[in-house]
Amino acid sequence: MHAIEKIGITTGSLTVAIDKLEKRGVVVRTPNPDDRRSCVIELTAVGQEVHREHSHYHLNMTQECTAGFSESEKEQFALFIQRFLQNV
Repeated sequence: MHAIEKIGITTGSLTVAIDKLEKRGVVVRTPNPDDRRSCVIELTAVGQEVHREHSHYHLNMTQECTAGFSESEKEQFALFIQRFLQNV
């Protein structure tokens, strides 16, 4: 299964999203050397910084949301989330 199928969007929607990210300088497209029908999408320096900031934000949110949880409760919660995502 391709990533696009896992997230449930069309190839057209993905193309539009990548076009926007490329215009903003977040990603760059390069031809796929193994398959001329496709291209490789890579983060630019700007994209890497956005990714770092976004990851930091999520880490902080997770820490805030689980403040007061014991380590055991955090582990149990993580297992529930994993099972939940498997069902999606």
